[in-house]
Amino acid sequence: MNMKWKISVLFGALLAVAFVNAEDKAPQALEQIILFKVQARPEKWQFSGAELKPGEMATITAEGKWFVVGRSGAGGSGRMPAPDQNYVFPTGYKGCLLVRIADRPETVRAFRKDDELVPVNVPGRIEFLANDEDPGSHGGKGYKDNHDFLTVTIRIIKYGK
Repeated sequence: MNMKWKISVLFGALLAVAFVNAEDKAPQALEQIILFKVQARPEKWQFSGAELKPGEMATITAEGKWFVVGRSGAGGSGRMPAPDQNYVFPTGYKGCLLVRIADRPETVRAFRKDDELVPVNVPGRIEFLANDEDPGSHGGKGYKDNHDFLTVTIRIIKYGK
């Protein structure tokens, strides 16, 4: 395990405890860890197999490199899409990993860095997608030229009074 990963895991655990305590609820034991490969090519949201119930939260990290807009990790290219480009999440970097809960657009979160930890506290199915342009926009290839995958780790924590 490299140092960045260890720090990320430790930070995630501390963030989870801080988040739960901020809600004035006592954290309980780690309930579940799910590993999921997010493919770069599908144009549809990919269900991870993880579904949060009320009273649960998750922290999400990602490892690996994929080819979406060049070769990158979860943080994407570091470049924002042009205003006229038709990206899934226009305020996220090109090629970044997107997280969504239960088919609700208002819950979409974008990874900004490869080693970022993304907390989720909304009940529902956890889904992922690469931030790429719609295949028909600007004559671009969209998802057709994407390949490889990122491996996400979802840590689900149950909390309560």
